[in-house]
Amino acid sequence: MKTLNLSLGLSERLLTALALLVLALSLAASGWLWRWDQLLYDLQIDLWSKAPAEDVVIVAVDERSLADFGRWPWPRGIHAQLIDVLSRADARAIAMDILFAEADRHSPEGDRQLIQSVADSGRVFLPVVMEEYRLGGQLVETMPMPELTTVAAGLGHMHMDLDADGIARGIFLYEGLGEAHWPHMMLALLNWLAPADWPLQTGPTSLAADRQKINRHSYRLIPFSGPPGHYPRYSYSQVLKGDFLPDAFKDRIVLVGVTATGLGDVLPTPVSAHNRPMPGVEINANILDVMRDRRTIATTGEAVYLFCTGLLVLVPFFLYPYFPTRLVPVVTVALGTLLMTATLILLHGFHLWFPPAVAMLGLLVSYPLWSWRRLELTVAYLKLELGKLPDEQQVLPARQPSTDLVSALGFLQQLMPLQGWVLVNRRGRTLHQWGEAPEAPYTEFIQGVWQRQGAELWTELQRPGEVWRLGLRWPRTQVPKGRALQLLEDFAARYSQQEELESARTLEQVERRILEVQKTNDRLAQLRGFINAALGQMDDGLLVVNSLGLVVLANPRAVLYLGREPGSALAGETALD
Repeated sequence: MKTLNLSLGLSERLLTALALLVLALSLAASGWLWRWDQLLYDLQIDLWSKAPAEDVVIVAVDERSLADFGRWPWPRGIHAQLIDVLSRADARAIAMDILFAEADRHSPEGDRQLIQSVADSGRVFLPVVMEEYRLGGQLVETMPMPELTTVAAGLGHMHMDLDADGIARGIFLYEGLGEAHWPHMMLALLNWLAPADWPLQTGPTSLAADRQKINRHSYRLIPFSGPPGHYPRYSYSQVLKGDFLPDAFKDRIVLVGVTATGLGDVLPTPVSAHNRPMPGVEINANILDVMRDRRTIATTGEAVYLFCTGLLVLVPFFLYPYFPTRLVPVVTVALGTLLMTATLILLHGFHLWFPPAVAMLGLLVSYPLWSWRRLELTVAYLKLELGKLPDEQQVLPARQPSTDLVSALGFLQQLMPLQGWVLVNRRGRTLHQWGEAPEAPYTEFIQGVWQRQGAELWTELQRPGEVWRLGLRWPRTQVPKGRALQLLEDFAARYSQQEELESARTLEQVERRILEVQKTNDRLAQLRGFINAALGQMDDGLLVVNSLGLVVLANPRAVLYLGREPGSALAGETALD
Protein backbone atom coordinates (compact mmCIF):
# COMPACT_ATOMS: atom_id res chain seq x y z
CA MET A 1 0.00 0.00 0.00
CA LYS A 2 1.36 3.38 -0.95
CA THR A 3 1.92 5.83 1.86
CA LEU A 4 0.92 9.46 1.60
CA ASN A 5 3.97 11.59 0.91
CA LEU A 6 4.37 14.33 3.51
CA SER A 7 5.25 16.81 0.77
CA LEU A 8 1.93 16.20 -0.99
CA GLY A 9 0.31 19.11 0.87
CA LEU A 10 3.00 21.55 -0.28
CA SER A 11 2.88 20.25 -3.85
CA GLU A 12 -0.90 20.51 -3.91
CA ARG A 13 -0.75 24.09 -2.62
CA LEU A 14 1.82 25.08 -5.22
CA LEU A 15 -0.14 23.50 -8.05
CA THR A 16 -3.35 25.22 -6.93
CA ALA A 17 -1.59 28.57 -6.63
CA LEU A 18 -0.02 28.10 -10.06
CA ALA A 19 -3.40 27.33 -11.64
CA LEU A 20 -4.95 30.46 -10.14
CA LEU A 21 -1.90 32.51 -11.16
CA VAL A 22 -2.24 31.43 -14.79
CA LEU A 23 -5.95 32.27 -14.73
CA ALA A 24 -5.36 35.69 -13.15
CA LEU A 25 -2.60 36.64 -15.56
CA SER A 26 -4.75 35.57 -18.50
CA LEU A 27 -7.60 37.76 -17.27
CA ALA A 28 -5.23 40.67 -16.62
CA ALA A 29 -3.53 40.44 -20.02
CA SER A 30 -6.83 40.15 -21.89
CA GLY A 31 -8.50 42.99 -19.96
CA TRP A 32 -11.57 40.83 -19.51
CA LEU A 33 -12.53 42.55 -16.21
CA TRP A 34 -12.01 46.11 -17.45
CA ARG A 35 -15.63 47.02 -16.73
CA TRP A 36 -15.15 46.25 -13.04
CA ASP A 37 -11.94 48.28 -12.92
CA GLN A 38 -13.69 51.24 -14.53
CA LEU A 39 -16.60 50.87 -12.11
CA LEU A 40 -14.26 50.88 -9.10
CA TYR A 41 -12.49 53.94 -10.49
CA ASP A 42 -15.74 55.81 -11.14
CA LEU A 43 -17.13 55.01 -7.68
CA GLN A 44 -14.35 56.91 -5.94
CA ILE A 45 -14.05 59.77 -8.45
CA ASP A 46 -16.37 61.93 -6.31
CA LEU A 47 -13.60 62.03 -3.70
CA TRP A 48 -11.71 64.31 -6.09
CA SER A 49 -14.50 66.88 -6.18
CA LYS A 50 -13.25 70.38 -5.39
CA ALA A 51 -14.20 73.97 -5.92
CA PRO A 52 -13.36 75.22 -9.44
CA ALA A 53 -10.25 77.29 -9.95
CA GLU A 54 -11.07 80.99 -9.60
CA ASP A 55 -8.95 81.99 -12.60
CA VAL A 56 -10.50 79.57 -15.14
CA VAL A 57 -13.50 80.96 -17.04
CA ILE A 58 -15.54 79.56 -19.94
CA VAL A 59 -17.00 81.65 -22.75
CA ALA A 60 -19.65 79.50 -24.39
CA VAL A 61 -21.29 79.47 -27.79
CA ASP A 62 -24.69 78.65 -26.32
CA GLU A 63 -28.31 78.85 -27.46
CA ARG A 64 -28.53 82.52 -26.40
CA SER A 65 -25.55 83.41 -28.61
CA LEU A 66 -26.98 81.51 -31.56
CA ALA A 67 -30.20 83.45 -31.18
CA ASP A 68 -28.25 86.74 -31.26
CA PHE A 69 -25.76 85.99 -34.04
CA GLY A 70 -27.56 83.44 -36.18
CA ARG A 71 -26.71 79.93 -37.31
CA TRP A 72 -23.28 78.38 -36.88
CA PRO A 73 -20.58 78.86 -38.12
CA TRP A 74 -20.31 82.58 -37.58
CA PRO A 75 -18.25 85.06 -39.59
CA ARG A 76 -14.61 85.20 -38.43
CA GLY A 77 -15.03 88.85 -37.55
CA ILE A 78 -17.21 87.92 -34.57
CA HIS A 79 -14.41 85.76 -33.14
CA ALA A 80 -11.96 88.57 -33.77
CA GLN A 81 -14.18 90.90 -31.71
CA LEU A 82 -14.26 88.40 -28.85
CA ILE A 83 -10.47 88.11 -28.80
CA ASP A 84 -10.18 91.90 -28.77
CA VAL A 85 -12.65 92.21 -25.90
CA LEU A 86 -10.88 89.56 -23.83
CA SER A 87 -7.46 91.03 -24.55
CA ARG A 88 -8.60 94.50 -23.46
CA ALA A 89 -10.05 92.89 -20.32
CA ASP A 90 -6.51 91.65 -19.50
CA ALA A 91 -7.25 87.95 -19.89
CA ARG A 92 -4.08 86.03 -19.05
CA ALA A 93 -4.53 83.48 -21.86
CA ILE A 94 -7.22 82.59 -24.40
CA ALA A 95 -7.73 78.97 -25.56
CA MET A 96 -10.03 78.69 -28.58
CA ASP A 97 -11.65 75.25 -28.87
CA ILE A 98 -12.74 76.26 -32.39
CA LEU A 99 -10.88 75.17 -35.51
CA PHE A 100 -10.19 77.75 -38.25
CA ALA A 101 -8.74 75.38 -40.83
CA GLU A 102 -9.77 77.06 -44.07
CA ALA A 103 -10.10 80.61 -45.29
CA ASP A 104 -13.60 82.07 -45.38
CA ARG A 105 -14.18 82.60 -49.12
CA HIS A 106 -17.27 84.67 -48.46
CA SER A 107 -15.59 87.04 -46.00
CA PRO A 108 -11.82 87.47 -46.52
CA GLU A 109 -11.99 90.60 -44.42
CA GLY A 110 -13.16 88.51 -41.45
CA ASP A 111 -10.11 86.27 -41.80
CA ARG A 112 -7.82 89.30 -41.81
CA GLN A 113 -9.52 90.65 -38.71
CA LEU A 114 -9.14 87.32 -36.94
CA ILE A 115 -5.46 87.00 -37.85
CA GLN A 116 -4.79 90.56 -36.73
CA SER A 117 -6.63 90.10 -33.44
CA VAL A 118 -4.71 86.89 -32.67
CA ALA A 119 -1.43 88.59 -33.52
CA ASP A 120 -2.23 91.68 -31.44
CA SER A 121 -3.34 89.58 -28.46
CA GLY A 122 -0.27 87.31 -28.40
CA ARG A 123 -2.02 85.01 -25.95
CA VAL A 124 -4.35 82.93 -28.14
CA PHE A 125 -4.00 79.12 -28.39
CA LEU A 126 -5.52 77.15 -31.25
CA PRO A 127 -6.28 73.43 -31.72
CA VAL A 128 -4.86 70.79 -34.03
CA VAL A 129 -7.27 68.01 -35.00
CA MET A 130 -6.46 64.52 -36.32
CA GLU A 131 -9.31 63.37 -38.52
CA GLU A 132 -10.39 61.43 -41.59
CA TYR A 133 -11.78 63.23 -44.62
CA ARG A 134 -14.03 60.22 -45.14
CA LEU A 135 -14.78 56.98 -43.27
CA GLY A 136 -11.80 54.66 -43.62
CA GLY A 137 -9.89 57.29 -45.54
CA GLN A 138 -6.51 58.87 -44.99
CA LEU A 139 -5.72 60.33 -41.59
CA VAL A 140 -4.56 63.94 -41.64
CA GLU A 141 -3.57 66.54 -39.08
CA THR A 142 -5.90 69.48 -39.60
CA MET A 143 -4.26 72.67 -38.43
CA PRO A 144 -5.37 76.30 -38.33
CA MET A 145 -4.75 78.46 -41.39
CA PRO A 146 -1.00 79.05 -41.88
CA GLU A 147 -1.44 82.75 -41.17
CA LEU A 148 -3.06 81.92 -37.82
CA THR A 149 -0.48 79.25 -37.01
CA THR A 150 2.36 81.74 -37.25
CA VAL A 151 0.76 84.32 -34.94
CA ALA A 152 -0.82 81.99 -32.34
CA ALA A 153 0.82 81.72 -28.93
CA GLY A 154 0.71 77.94 -29.20
CA LEU A 155 -0.91 74.93 -30.79
CA GLY A 156 -2.01 71.62 -29.27
CA HIS A 157 -4.25 68.67 -29.78
CA MET A 158 -7.63 68.56 -28.06
CA HIS A 159 -8.35 64.85 -28.44
CA MET A 160 -9.71 62.89 -25.51
CA ASP A 161 -9.83 59.13 -25.77
CA LEU A 162 -13.05 57.25 -25.01
CA ASP A 163 -12.84 53.98 -23.11
CA ALA A 164 -14.56 50.84 -24.35
CA ASP A 165 -17.73 51.79 -22.46
CA GLY A 166 -17.90 55.18 -24.21
CA ILE A 167 -16.82 57.19 -21.16
CA ALA A 168 -14.09 59.83 -21.38
CA ARG A 169 -11.67 59.39 -18.49
CA GLY A 170 -8.21 60.38 -19.67
CA ILE A 171 -5.98 62.01 -22.24
CA PHE A 172 -2.61 61.46 -23.87
CA LEU A 173 -0.32 64.36 -23.12
CA TYR A 174 1.38 63.94 -26.50
CA GLU A 175 -0.16 62.82 -29.76
CA GLY A 176 0.41 63.06 -33.49
CA LEU A 177 0.56 61.23 -36.80
CA GLY A 178 3.74 59.21 -37.08
CA GLU A 179 5.30 60.95 -34.09
CA ALA A 180 3.64 62.21 -30.91
CA HIS A 181 4.85 65.77 -31.50
CA TRP A 182 1.73 67.72 -30.45
CA PRO A 183 1.24 68.35 -26.73
CA HIS A 184 -2.24 68.73 -25.38
CA MET A 185 -3.35 72.35 -25.76
CA MET A 186 -3.66 72.75 -21.97
CA LEU A 187 -0.10 71.49 -21.54
CA ALA A 188 1.10 73.90 -24.24
CA LEU A 189 -0.73 76.73 -22.45
CA LEU A 190 0.88 75.85 -19.10
CA ASN A 191 4.30 75.69 -20.77
CA TRP A 192 3.70 79.16 -22.19
CA LEU A 193 2.72 80.49 -18.75
CA ALA A 194 5.56 78.79 -16.81
CA PRO A 195 8.18 77.16 -19.08
CA ALA A 196 10.38 76.06 -16.17
CA ASP A 197 7.53 74.29 -14.37
CA TRP A 198 6.03 72.72 -17.48
CA PRO A 199 8.76 71.77 -19.94
CA LEU A 200 7.64 70.02 -23.10
CA GLN A 201 9.10 66.70 -24.17
CA THR A 202 10.77 66.76 -27.56
CA GLY A 203 11.25 63.28 -28.93
CA PRO A 204 13.33 62.39 -32.00
CA THR A 205 11.62 62.59 -35.37
CA SER A 206 11.78 59.39 -37.42
CA LEU A 207 11.71 59.61 -41.20
CA ALA A 208 10.40 56.04 -41.28
CA ALA A 209 7.44 56.84 -39.04
CA ASP A 210 4.07 55.67 -40.31
CA ARG A 211 2.19 58.86 -41.09
CA GLN A 212 -1.07 56.93 -41.18
CA LYS A 213 -0.82 55.86 -37.55
CA ILE A 214 -1.60 58.02 -34.55
CA ASN A 215 1.27 57.83 -32.12
CA ARG A 216 0.66 58.86 -28.53
CA HIS A 217 2.16 58.49 -25.09
CA SER A 218 1.97 59.70 -21.48
CA TYR A 219 -1.62 58.68 -20.76
CA ARG A 220 -3.17 60.39 -17.76
CA LEU A 221 -6.52 59.91 -16.07
CA ILE A 222 -8.39 63.14 -15.31
CA PRO A 223 -10.09 63.33 -11.89
CA PHE A 224 -12.85 65.77 -12.79
CA SER A 225 -13.39 68.53 -10.28
CA GLY A 226 -17.16 68.42 -10.66
CA PRO A 227 -20.14 67.70 -12.91
CA PRO A 228 -21.10 69.75 -15.99
CA GLY A 229 -21.69 73.41 -15.10
CA HIS A 230 -19.04 73.33 -12.38
CA TYR A 231 -16.91 76.16 -13.83
CA PRO A 232 -18.11 79.78 -14.21
CA ARG A 233 -19.50 80.37 -17.68
CA TYR A 234 -20.32 83.47 -19.75
CA SER A 235 -22.40 83.54 -22.90
CA TYR A 236 -20.50 84.52 -26.06
CA SER A 237 -23.02 87.26 -26.87
CA GLN A 238 -22.95 88.46 -23.26
CA VAL A 239 -19.20 89.12 -23.51
CA LEU A 240 -19.46 90.89 -26.86
CA LYS A 241 -22.14 93.15 -25.44
CA GLY A 242 -19.89 94.04 -22.48
CA ASP A 243 -22.33 92.53 -19.98
CA PHE A 244 -19.70 91.60 -17.37
CA LEU A 245 -17.83 93.20 -14.48
CA PRO A 246 -14.66 95.10 -15.35
CA ASP A 247 -12.36 92.54 -13.66
CA ALA A 248 -14.33 89.45 -14.75
CA PHE A 249 -11.52 88.28 -17.03
CA LYS A 250 -8.53 90.06 -15.53
CA ASP A 251 -5.58 87.65 -15.09
CA ARG A 252 -7.85 84.73 -15.89
CA ILE A 253 -7.48 81.88 -18.37
CA VAL A 254 -10.42 81.99 -20.75
CA LEU A 255 -11.54 78.85 -22.60
CA VAL A 256 -13.78 79.49 -25.61
CA GLY A 257 -15.91 76.67 -26.99
CA VAL A 258 -19.32 75.44 -28.09
CA THR A 259 -21.89 74.26 -25.55
CA ALA A 260 -25.11 74.59 -27.58
CA THR A 261 -27.02 71.38 -28.09
CA GLY A 262 -26.18 69.67 -31.38
CA LEU A 263 -22.99 71.67 -31.95
CA GLY A 264 -19.43 70.91 -30.93
CA ASP A 265 -18.21 67.88 -29.02
CA VAL A 266 -19.94 66.66 -25.88
CA LEU A 267 -18.64 63.55 -24.10
CA PRO A 268 -19.90 61.39 -21.24
CA THR A 269 -17.58 61.45 -18.23
CA PRO A 270 -17.48 59.61 -14.87
CA VAL A 271 -19.16 62.64 -13.25
CA SER A 272 -21.86 62.98 -15.90
CA ALA A 273 -22.15 59.62 -17.74
CA HIS A 274 -24.47 59.31 -20.72
CA ASN A 275 -27.45 61.15 -19.28
CA ARG A 276 -25.69 64.54 -19.14
CA PRO A 277 -22.57 64.75 -21.33
CA MET A 278 -19.95 67.39 -20.67
CA PRO A 279 -19.02 69.93 -23.40
CA GLY A 280 -15.48 69.68 -24.68
CA VAL A 281 -14.62 73.18 -23.52
CA GLU A 282 -15.54 72.30 -19.93
CA ILE A 283 -13.55 69.06 -20.18
CA ASN A 284 -10.58 71.20 -21.11
CA ALA A 285 -11.24 73.40 -18.08
CA ASN A 286 -11.03 70.30 -15.88
CA ILE A 287 -7.86 69.16 -17.64
CA LEU A 288 -6.23 72.55 -17.13
CA ASP A 289 -7.27 72.66 -13.48
CA VAL A 290 -6.01 69.20 -12.51
CA MET A 291 -2.81 69.49 -14.56
CA ARG A 292 -1.90 72.76 -12.93
CA ASP A 293 -2.53 71.23 -9.48
CA ARG A 294 -0.55 68.16 -10.57
CA ARG A 295 -3.50 65.92 -9.82
CA THR A 296 -3.50 63.94 -13.06
CA ILE A 297 -3.36 60.19 -12.49
CA ALA A 298 -0.80 57.91 -14.13
CA THR A 299 -1.57 54.23 -14.75
CA THR A 300 0.69 51.33 -13.87
CA GLY A 301 2.64 49.91 -16.78
CA GLU A 302 1.62 46.59 -18.27
CA ALA A 303 4.61 44.68 -16.84
CA VAL A 304 4.20 46.19 -13.35
CA TYR A 305 0.45 45.52 -13.44
CA LEU A 306 0.90 41.86 -14.37
CA PHE A 307 3.67 41.34 -11.80
CA CYS A 308 1.74 42.93 -8.92
CA THR A 309 -1.47 41.12 -9.83
CA GLY A 310 0.31 37.77 -9.92
CA LEU A 311 2.02 38.46 -6.61
CA LEU A 312 -1.23 39.44 -4.91
CA VAL A 313 -2.93 36.26 -6.17
CA LEU A 314 -0.15 34.09 -4.72
CA VAL A 315 -0.06 35.73 -1.28
CA PRO A 316 -3.11 33.90 0.20
CA PHE A 317 -1.68 30.45 -0.53
CA PHE A 318 1.38 31.23 1.59
CA LEU A 319 -0.66 32.76 4.43
CA TYR A 320 -3.55 30.32 4.79
CA PRO A 321 -1.49 27.39 6.20
CA TYR A 322 -0.37 29.52 9.16
CA PHE A 323 -3.89 30.35 10.35
CA PRO A 324 -6.57 28.15 11.94
CA THR A 325 -9.16 27.02 9.42
CA ARG A 326 -11.90 29.07 11.10
CA LEU A 327 -9.85 32.26 10.58
CA VAL A 328 -9.06 31.71 6.90
CA PRO A 329 -12.26 33.53 5.70
CA VAL A 330 -11.30 36.45 7.96
CA VAL A 331 -7.83 36.48 6.39
CA THR A 332 -9.41 36.56 2.92
CA VAL A 333 -11.62 39.52 3.84
CA ALA A 334 -8.66 41.28 5.45
CA LEU A 335 -6.54 40.81 2.32
CA GLY A 336 -9.34 42.18 0.13
CA THR A 337 -9.73 45.18 2.43
CA LEU A 338 -5.98 45.82 2.39
CA LEU A 339 -5.97 45.61 -1.41
CA MET A 340 -8.73 48.21 -1.77
CA THR A 341 -7.11 50.42 0.87
CA ALA A 342 -3.75 50.24 -0.89
CA THR A 343 -5.46 51.03 -4.21
CA LEU A 344 -7.03 54.16 -2.75
CA ILE A 345 -3.76 55.22 -1.11
CA LEU A 346 -1.92 54.85 -4.42
CA LEU A 347 -4.66 56.75 -6.22
CA HIS A 348 -5.16 59.66 -3.84
CA GLY A 349 -1.73 59.78 -2.24
CA PHE A 350 0.54 59.04 -5.19
CA HIS A 351 -1.80 59.73 -8.15
CA LEU A 352 -1.26 56.21 -9.49
CA TRP A 353 -4.11 53.93 -10.62
CA PHE A 354 -3.70 50.18 -10.17
CA PRO A 355 -6.70 48.26 -11.61
CA PRO A 356 -7.61 45.91 -8.74
CA ALA A 357 -10.45 43.81 -10.22
CA VAL A 358 -8.37 40.79 -11.27
CA ALA A 359 -6.39 40.74 -8.02
CA MET A 360 -9.61 41.08 -6.01
CA LEU A 361 -11.20 38.21 -7.94
CA GLY A 362 -8.08 36.13 -7.30
CA LEU A 363 -8.32 36.81 -3.56
CA LEU A 364 -12.01 35.90 -3.47
CA VAL A 365 -11.47 32.71 -5.46
CA SER A 366 -8.37 31.67 -3.51
CA TYR A 367 -10.29 30.67 -0.39
CA PRO A 368 -12.85 28.30 -1.96
CA LEU A 369 -10.16 26.93 -4.28
CA TRP A 370 -7.75 26.36 -1.39
CA SER A 371 -10.52 24.83 0.73
CA TRP A 372 -11.56 22.52 -2.10
CA ARG A 373 -8.04 21.21 -2.67
CA ARG A 374 -7.40 20.81 1.06
CA LEU A 375 -10.66 18.94 1.37
CA GLU A 376 -9.68 16.66 -1.53
CA LEU A 377 -6.32 16.07 0.11
CA THR A 378 -7.96 15.26 3.45
CA VAL A 379 -10.42 12.83 1.87
CA ALA A 380 -7.59 11.15 -0.05
CA TYR A 381 -5.58 10.79 3.14
CA LEU A 382 -8.53 9.35 5.07
CA LYS A 383 -9.27 6.97 2.23
CA LEU A 384 -5.67 5.82 2.12
CA GLU A 385 -5.44 5.31 5.87
CA LEU A 386 -8.80 3.57 6.07
CA GLY A 387 -7.68 1.32 3.24
CA LYS A 388 -4.99 -0.08 5.53
CA LEU A 389 -7.51 -1.28 8.11
CA PRO A 390 -8.26 -4.65 6.45
CA ASP A 391 -4.64 -5.61 7.17
CA GLU A 392 -5.27 -4.93 10.85
CA GLN A 393 -8.38 -7.09 11.17
CA GLN A 394 -6.45 -9.81 12.96
CA VAL A 395 -5.66 -7.28 15.72
CA LEU A 396 -8.82 -5.18 15.97
CA PRO A 397 -12.14 -6.62 17.20
CA ALA A 398 -13.99 -7.36 13.99
CA ARG A 399 -17.66 -6.72 13.35
CA GLN A 400 -19.52 -9.96 12.82
CA PRO A 401 -21.88 -10.48 9.87
CA SER A 402 -25.50 -11.21 10.67
CA THR A 403 -25.22 -14.80 9.43
CA ASP A 404 -22.89 -15.57 12.34
CA LEU A 405 -25.39 -14.49 15.00
CA VAL A 406 -26.77 -17.99 15.57
CA SER A 407 -23.26 -19.44 15.68
CA ALA A 408 -22.25 -16.81 18.22
CA LEU A 409 -25.22 -17.72 20.39
CA GLY A 410 -24.04 -21.35 20.18
CA PHE A 411 -20.69 -20.18 21.57
CA LEU A 412 -22.50 -18.49 24.46
CA GLN A 413 -24.34 -21.77 25.14
CA GLN A 414 -20.98 -23.50 25.64
CA LEU A 415 -19.52 -20.67 27.70
CA MET A 416 -22.42 -19.85 30.02
CA PRO A 417 -25.16 -21.86 31.76
CA LEU A 418 -27.87 -20.83 29.32
CA GLN A 419 -31.17 -22.69 29.52
CA GLY A 420 -32.55 -21.26 26.30
CA TRP A 421 -32.72 -18.26 23.98
CA VAL A 422 -35.07 -16.77 21.41
CA LEU A 423 -34.69 -14.24 18.58
CA VAL A 424 -37.86 -12.43 17.45
CA ASN A 425 -38.61 -9.42 15.29
CA ARG A 426 -40.50 -6.34 16.50
CA ARG A 427 -43.83 -7.83 15.39
CA GLY A 428 -43.26 -10.84 17.69
CA ARG A 429 -42.47 -13.40 15.00
CA THR A 430 -39.91 -15.99 16.14
CA LEU A 431 -36.85 -16.10 13.93
CA HIS A 432 -34.62 -18.57 15.87
CA GLN A 433 -34.84 -20.28 19.23
CA TRP A 434 -33.10 -22.92 21.37
CA GLY A 435 -33.85 -24.74 24.58
CA GLU A 436 -36.39 -23.30 26.99
CA ALA A 437 -36.99 -20.18 24.95
CA PRO A 438 -38.41 -17.24 26.94
CA GLU A 439 -41.53 -15.41 25.79
CA ALA A 440 -41.04 -11.88 24.52
CA PRO A 441 -42.47 -9.22 26.86
CA TYR A 442 -44.36 -6.19 25.55
CA THR A 443 -42.10 -3.59 27.17
CA GLU A 444 -39.71 -1.39 25.17
CA PHE A 445 -35.98 -2.04 25.34
CA ILE A 446 -32.91 0.05 24.68
CA GLN A 447 -30.78 -1.08 21.76
CA GLY A 448 -27.56 -2.77 22.83
CA VAL A 449 -28.43 -2.63 26.56
CA TRP A 450 -29.43 -5.74 28.47
CA GLN A 451 -32.48 -5.48 30.76
CA ARG A 452 -33.45 -8.09 33.30
CA GLN A 453 -36.90 -9.66 33.50
CA GLY A 454 -36.65 -12.14 36.37
CA ALA A 455 -34.20 -14.82 35.23
CA GLU A 456 -34.21 -13.49 31.67
CA LEU A 457 -32.07 -10.87 29.93
CA TRP A 458 -33.49 -8.95 26.93
CA THR A 459 -32.06 -6.47 24.47
CA GLU A 460 -32.77 -5.02 21.03
CA LEU A 461 -30.44 -5.41 18.06
CA GLN A 462 -30.59 -2.92 15.21
CA ARG A 463 -30.52 -4.76 11.88
CA PRO A 464 -30.73 -3.44 8.30
CA GLY A 465 -34.29 -2.27 7.88
CA GLU A 466 -35.64 -3.77 11.09
CA VAL A 467 -35.13 -4.39 14.82
CA TRP A 468 -34.65 -7.80 16.47
CA ARG A 469 -35.22 -8.73 20.11
CA LEU A 470 -32.92 -11.26 21.77
CA GLY A 471 -33.89 -12.97 25.01
CA LEU A 472 -31.68 -15.27 27.13
CA ARG A 473 -32.92 -17.55 29.96
CA TRP A 474 -30.66 -18.48 32.89
CA PRO A 475 -30.99 -20.47 36.08
CA ARG A 476 -32.47 -18.02 38.58
CA THR A 477 -29.36 -18.04 40.77
CA GLN A 478 -26.86 -17.70 37.90
CA VAL A 479 -28.02 -14.60 36.02
CA PRO A 480 -24.73 -13.02 34.76
CA LYS A 481 -23.25 -9.86 36.18
CA GLY A 482 -19.89 -8.13 36.31
CA ARG A 483 -17.50 -9.35 33.59
CA ALA A 484 -20.01 -11.87 32.28
CA LEU A 485 -22.55 -9.08 31.73
CA GLN A 486 -19.84 -6.96 30.09
CA LEU A 487 -19.20 -9.81 27.66
CA LEU A 488 -22.90 -9.84 26.76
CA GLU A 489 -22.91 -6.08 26.27
CA ASP A 490 -19.98 -6.35 23.87
CA PHE A 491 -21.86 -9.11 22.07
CA ALA A 492 -24.97 -6.92 21.65
CA ALA A 493 -22.97 -3.87 20.58
CA ARG A 494 -21.32 -5.75 17.71
CA TYR A 495 -24.63 -6.79 16.25
CA SER A 496 -26.28 -3.35 16.53
CA GLN A 497 -24.11 -1.41 14.07
CA GLN A 498 -25.19 -2.67 10.69
CA GLU A 499 -27.97 -0.12 10.18
CA GLU A 500 -25.58 2.75 10.81
CA LEU A 501 -23.21 1.38 8.20
CA GLU A 502 -26.03 1.06 5.69
CA SER A 503 -27.22 4.61 6.32
CA ALA A 504 -23.66 5.87 5.70
CA ARG A 505 -24.12 5.05 2.03
CA THR A 506 -26.48 8.03 1.72
CA LEU A 507 -23.95 10.46 3.19
CA GLU A 508 -21.65 12.62 1.11
CA GLN A 509 -18.01 11.65 0.81
CA VAL A 510 -16.56 13.73 3.65
CA GLU A 511 -19.26 12.73 6.15
CA ARG A 512 -18.78 9.10 5.19
CA ARG A 513 -15.04 9.28 5.79
CA ILE A 514 -15.57 11.03 9.11
CA LEU A 515 -18.03 8.33 10.15
CA GLU A 516 -15.57 5.63 9.21
CA VAL A 517 -12.84 7.37 11.25
CA GLN A 518 -15.19 7.57 14.22
CA LYS A 519 -15.90 3.86 13.97
CA THR A 520 -12.21 3.11 13.67
CA ASN A 521 -11.55 5.14 16.83
CA ASP A 522 -14.25 3.15 18.59
CA ARG A 523 -12.60 -0.08 17.53
CA LEU A 524 -9.22 1.21 18.69
CA ALA A 525 -10.77 2.13 22.03
CA GLN A 526 -12.12 -1.43 22.28
CA LEU A 527 -8.66 -2.75 21.48
CA ARG A 528 -7.09 -0.60 24.18
CA GLY A 529 -9.71 -1.83 26.60
CA PHE A 530 -9.02 -5.40 25.61
CA ILE A 531 -5.27 -4.97 26.08
CA ASN A 532 -5.69 -3.25 29.44
CA ALA A 533 -8.08 -5.94 30.61
CA ALA A 534 -5.68 -8.69 29.50
CA LEU A 535 -2.69 -7.02 31.16
CA GLY A 536 -4.70 -6.44 34.30
CA GLN A 537 -5.24 -10.19 34.75
CA MET A 538 -1.52 -10.99 34.60
CA ASP A 539 0.27 -12.00 37.78
CA ASP A 540 3.58 -10.68 36.46
CA GLY A 541 4.46 -7.01 36.47
CA LEU A 542 4.82 -5.61 32.96
CA LEU A 543 6.45 -2.37 31.78
CA VAL A 544 6.57 -1.31 28.12
CA VAL A 545 9.49 1.08 27.54
CA ASN A 546 10.20 3.10 24.38
CA SER A 547 13.60 3.81 22.81
CA LEU A 548 14.01 6.90 25.00
CA GLY A 549 13.70 4.88 28.18
CA LEU A 550 10.25 6.21 29.06
CA VAL A 551 7.44 3.99 30.33
CA VAL A 552 4.54 3.96 27.89
CA LEU A 553 2.46 1.16 29.46
CA ALA A 554 2.31 -0.54 32.85
CA ASN A 555 -0.10 -3.07 34.34
CA PRO A 556 -1.50 -2.94 37.91
CA ARG A 557 0.90 -5.68 39.11
CA ALA A 558 3.91 -3.56 38.11
CA VAL A 559 2.49 -0.64 40.12
CA LEU A 560 2.04 -2.95 43.14
CA TYR A 561 5.50 -4.54 42.91
CA LEU A 562 7.18 -1.16 42.58
CA GLY A 563 5.57 0.01 45.79
CA ARG A 564 3.36 2.67 44.28
CA GLU A 565 -0.14 3.52 45.37
CA PRO A 566 -2.85 1.47 43.58
CA GLY A 567 -4.09 3.31 40.53
CA SER A 568 -0.85 5.25 40.05
CA ALA A 569 0.19 5.89 36.45
CA LEU A 570 3.77 5.02 35.60
CA ALA A 571 3.45 6.16 31.98
CA GLY A 572 5.89 8.94 31.19
CA GLU A 573 8.36 8.12 33.94
CA THR A 574 11.93 7.05 33.29
CA ALA A 575 12.30 3.27 33.34
CA LEU A 576 15.62 3.38 35.26
CA ASP A 577 14.01 5.43 38.05
